[in-house]
Amino acid sequence: MNALRQFVELLEQTQWMSTKTLADYQRKPLGKLLRHAYETVPFYRDRLAGIFRDDGSINWDRWRDIPLLTRSDIQDQAADLVSTELPKNHGTTHDAQSSGTTGAPISVKLTTMHEIARGAVCARYFDWHGLAGNRVLATIRPLGVDEARYPQGDRREGWPEFGDLLGKSGMFLRLNSNTPIPDQIEWIARSKPHYLYTLASNAGALASYLDTNPDALMGVSLRGLMSYAEIVSDEIRARCRKAFGLEIIDCYSAREAGYIALQCPDHMSYHLQSETIKTEILDIQSQPCNFGETGRVVVTPLYNYAMPLIRYEIRDHATIGVPCSCGRGLPVLTRIAGRTRNLFRLPNGALIAPDFKTTTFLTHLAPRQWQIAQTGPLQIEVRLVPGVAVDEMDFDGMTAYIRKLLHPDFAVSYRLLDSIPIRPGGKHEDYLCELPDDS
Repeated sequence: MNALRQFVELLEQTQWMSTKTLADYQRKPLGKLLRHAYETVPFYRDRLAGIFRDDGSINWDRWRDIPLLTRSDIQDQAADLVSTELPKNHGTTHDAQSSGTTGAPISVKLTTMHEIARGAVCARYFDWHGLAGNRVLATIRPLGVDEARYPQGDRREGWPEFGDLLGKSGMFLRLNSNTPIPDQIEWIARSKPHYLYTLASNAGALASYLDTNPDALMGVSLRGLMSYAEIVSDEIRARCRKAFGLEIIDCYSAREAGYIALQCPDHMSYHLQSETIKTEILDIQSQPCNFGETGRVVVTPLYNYAMPLIRYEIRDHATIGVPCSCGRGLPVLTRIAGRTRNLFRLPNGALIAPDFKTTTFLTHLAPRQWQIAQTGPLQIEVRLVPGVAVDEMDFDGMTAYIRKLLHPDFAVSYRLLDSIPIRPGGKHEDYLCELPDDS
């Protein structure tokens, strides 16, 4: 894995380039990706034709003429988005599933090279925030129903994301986030990790529990609290600051794209990871936003040649910030919108961060889009935009999965829709707790 170490060393240098120099640097891998997609990916043959001049050079002035790629494109034309010839140095491919903020499940092919780039940015994330690789890192996150179950969870030596190759040899612990909050606290107290990595909503729920049970983590000395995949609100930050005595360290990522932005080590803003993903923030007319403006997030991962996602609109929104005083030339986001999951409430009052694996949805129901709502103390409603005929859907299998994940007494109903309603602010939410606050 010399490529991984070389990538890590490269990122140590490029972060200090000016924003303009970084933009120029980015064009080299972007240009290679465009040529590869044009030559080997049927979907892009016509889409990219206009960006090449007669002599084969790239006319960058035509970049914004390339149509945005949507999740519907990926769902409907997945076969045509796959490269017919992968460069040997990009390694093997594997499939990854994502529902993102849209509830519309997609499956994408990723390469070893893409994962190396992702791993290098993860190493940057740890290094920026001073996480010592010989310490104990614990994660509480959505996993398969039978994975890392309470009370033991699971453990291994070496952190994730190629940690063993990057000197991150400390113990790595995992617990399934379908564990009720009091049991999560007990597991943390027993495991005594130095760093905790979890969803923002889950971190907030842990902090709320500690507010009324302040001695529950007596003897545990957390040195870092990291979040991912959701908005970190000011309210959650304040709760965690009070409960843990720590500032949340956040990252912005998407399963199909990788790490899009990392929280600055010196400020609360985020730095785009320009060396591995080209990110655009576009207004309603699909023009670049100016400083202080909020727009749609459009990404182009630079190292996934198996299934290039060129100008992919992930349906999040973000706000462009001015250059950072930390000295890094990586562009800045001051706010990221979308991606909030609601916590469900179990009959005993315990809170749980739900995550119904996309692969399970695809296996049992194959929907084009989905949403799950807790509509009563023991009621779950699954809202679906069908992708197959009703008689091809395994409702019994899905119901059994939901009851196993949440609680055996839940009544599960299904509602078929033409589209999933969009919440105020224009965002879809995978999970909605529709119980009144006093339920």
